[in-house]
Amino acid sequence: MHSPRLLSLLTLGLSLMAAAAQAQIPSPWHKAAHSLARLPELAARRTQATVLRPAALTRYRWDELLNTWSTDVRSRAFTYDAQARLTSETVTDSATTTPYSRILHTFTAQGQPLEDIDQDWNGTAWANSARVLALYDARGRYAGEELQEWNNNAWTPVAGTRETHTYNAAGQLTETVYEDFDANQNSYRRAGRETYTVGPNGEWTDALGEDWTNGAYVKSYRTRNITWYSFAELKPSFYDYQDWNDASGSWINDSRTTTVYQSNGSFISTRQVLTGPNVYANVQRKTETYDNFGTPLLSQDERWQGGQWVVEDASRHLLSYNADNTLRRDVQQNYDNGTYTNTVRDVYGSYQSIVLATRTVAATVPAQLYPNPTTATAWLELGSARTQGPLSGQLLNALGQTVRPLRLTPAASTQRYALDLTGLAPGAYTVRLHADTGSVVQRIVKE
Repeated sequence: MHSPRLLSLLTLGLSLMAAAAQAQIPSPWHKAAHSLARLPELAARRTQATVLRPAALTRYRWDELLNTWSTDVRSRAFTYDAQARLTSETVTDSATTTPYSRILHTFTAQGQPLEDIDQDWNGTAWANSARVLALYDARGRYAGEELQEWNNNAWTPVAGTRETHTYNAAGQLTETVYEDFDANQNSYRRAGRETYTVGPNGEWTDALGEDWTNGAYVKSYRTRNITWYSFAELKPSFYDYQDWNDASGSWINDSRTTTVYQSNGSFISTRQVLTGPNVYANVQRKTETYDNFGTPLLSQDERWQGGQWVVEDASRHLLSYNADNTLRRDVQQNYDNGTYTNTVRDVYGSYQSIVLATRTVAATVPAQLYPNPTTATAWLELGSARTQGPLSGQLLNALGQTVRPLRLTPAASTQRYALDLTGLAPGAYTVRLHADTGSVVQRIVKE
């Protein structure tokens, strides 16, 4: 059985993944994620233009032999830039203040993670150890990452994946070609590609995965009948998964995956395998739970056995907050033989207020949306005298979730744009678009 290529997220702390990107559940596409700079943002709270960030963290490890928290305590110190993004994290011995290691983070001009550098303390100075570089295409879409080690005073690539993207005329991604770094050849080698079928609403309906074998693409897997909770976030609510059978030269139904999301990011993803003609049976379930601040509470993998779900692997966080809702303590536990056991206790402290650097606020373009309410199609008419081209943006539901990406093209020789709401449930929506002269924000009701 072939499996889709799945990116491993070597996060520097908390790992946050969409349901379809879990290693145990086939994914219909490569999740556009990376291993760089997971900020301690779960311990931060925004109030207008000021955020609170922890300057320090003390980590205790559980001693299983003594059944208590170890006295070998490590402290972490954090620094941030003017946008409250993590720029360094330094690990020291809490008793002697002797440095152990640190990680330096840098970002692109657009604020995307660019580089993580791992350094060790050699007794007198910081010495480079390893780094991860992120790649982006011309549109700002994540396009891979490379792991390098410091050898002979130079960075040497040891592993990596890079992507080449193809877009259609509407700016929608239709193909991704993948290359993997071959350390023996010290070069990238083509590995495969994924081709996406774009539906009339601009969302992927199918994805085809192919391996690069003997100088040609060979069918491997595909996902079909994809429906979305949020296409902008690549969060599918359902898809069918098929494997290519070389012997029969046909697609073989394998499984289907259904995911239910909550507005705070929590989800339950259930995978079922085909056991007979149109008969599916439970096999795996993934649960990720967050509190209302977005902090992880539970990550759990289960298998279907004897007519019930049985936990295979799980971890949970026991959280404690300060009065101002900043995170004070996080006790992490792993599931083992039916019970949870302590592993790590993180205590956050020395919170600092960071006034965010001033950002330019885009002007609002006057516009009119009619008819409103509407049953299917509405017209957006801009009040600006300047001619606008195609507009891109998002359609949001009442919870602020993206339900559909938008790319509107004006009717001939006008500044009128047709907005098609066909297929959407009745309710209130927000249209958010980016124009040449500013932003367009309008509310509309679908009946």
